[in-house]
Amino acid sequence: MKSVSVEQSKHVKPDQVLGDGRYGKAKKHAEKINEQHSNPDPNSWDPYTDVWRFVEDGLLLSGY
Repeated sequence: MKSVSVEQSKHVKPDQVLGDGRYGKAKKHAEKINEQHSNPDPNSWDPYTDVWRFVEDGLLLSGY
């Protein structure tokens, strides 16, 4: 069994993310879905996704 320190758990290594272009496709698809909404309140949008913002802004990952 391997252990991970608290400090190691805060970082994502390059080999832990997909490198086959699926992220870029998923992000473009999510942005296209989100553009279809006209109501300014995102809580009323169905479907809605901004997981890509979490990945890029929260985890500081992009372009993988």
